Amino acid sequence: MFNLVQALYETRSMADDHPDDERWQALREKVDHVLGRLTDQAGVGEPISPDMPVGRLDRDGPHAASEEADRAAAALMAVHDRPEPEQLELASAAVDDLADTLP
Repeated sequence: MFNLVQALYETRSMADDHPDDERWQALREKVDHVLGRLTDQAGVGEPISPDMPVGRLDRDGPHAASEEADRAAAALMAVHDRPEPEQLELASAAVDDLADTLP
């Protein structure tokens, strides 16, 4: 699950590189929504790391099945190696698929 959170943060950072593009900002909002569902946003507990200032993974919250989480993390990591015009579409599809798997 940690790899998934890391991949989501890297995707969020990629969206931050396009502040004037509303499509990238929509992706960032989707990523923030998924991260909010996976992590403790109440500020309880220590941050995951200094680069990920949200709370720890929410053990009682909704979780993607391990196989689905691994697939989403792999898809998001692969997006970074693709030409920029393809990145937005592929990342959006991966985040949407992940959001659909969360209960």
